[in-house]
Amino acid sequence: MDSASVLAHHHEALANHDRVASISDKILSVGPYNEDALGMALSAHAETGNIGEAEHRYRTHRDLIQTELGEPPSPQDGEAIPIAVVSAVV
Repeated sequence: MDSASVLAHHHEALANHDRVASISDKILSVGPYNEDALGMALSAHAETGNIGEAEHRYRTHRDLIQTELGEPPSPQDGEAIPIAVVSAVV
């Protein structure tokens, strides 16, 4: 685990969702396949009420996987991520 991921997890444990969103977005800007950072980003954006950004981040990831790998994300990705976003709204 790199230092940015450690820092993001630290802020996640402190429920500092704005920092988690910021750090995980930066991680994804250099490593777009980082599923751990994606999960943290989606949850953090959802927790701060920024559902639109969470949905946008997920769609961007889904489209990248489809384009680069020629197949849709695995069912685990497709199921787990929207649940994190939806559960924050409820």
